[in-house]
Parts: sequence; structure tokens; C-alpha cells
Amino acid sequence: MNRPKFAPSSAAAPKGAAVLLVRKQLAADRFVAMVVENYGLTRAQAMAAMNTLLKARVLELGANDGQFRIKHGAFCDPVVMRRAAGLPDEPEPVVRPGSILW
Repeated sequence: MNRPKFAPSSAAAPKGAAVLLVRKQLAADRFVAMVVENYGLTRAQAMAAMNTLLKARVLELGANDGQFRIKHGAFCDPVVMRRAAGLPDEPEPVVRPGSILW
């Protein structure tokens, strides 16, 4: 008796622990994309901020669901993200030629 196969087996699909690593990388990519979009940092600066927050244990990358979790909302403050990226607290003002500074 031939049983139908509901899920085709694929040689390209990751197996076992590789699936968890892929999901953890997706969580890291989502965090970097969020920092770049919301705080205007570059990708390298966002990666530096992620490494700092991971080292401080306030950021968790979920291997089971591919999501990132921050321990407290205060760590999403722009000043905190800039400090975590190793930048000064306030961005340098943009001075255009011919502009008046007050």
C-alpha cells in the first residue's frame, strides 16, 4: 500500500541544530534592521549595539521563534542605542553652508 507523502523531503532544508542557528540569525537580522530603521544608525553601528546589548545580557535572540527580546523598554531609548554603538549621546548637528546657527 502506497502512502501519500504530505511533506516532500528536501535536501536543501536545514536539519536539527542548523534550523535553530538560522532562526537565531533571523532574530539578529531583525534587530539590526529595527535599529537601522528607527534610530538612523548604519548597519555596522547596529551590529556593534547588538553585540554590546548581548554582552550586557539585556538582549536575547530567540532560537526557537526567530524573534529578539529586550529586557526592558528603556533599553530602546535612542541615547542608549547610540551609547551601545559607541557613539556620543547626541548626534552632531548638520551645518549647511550659509545657514544661521542660533
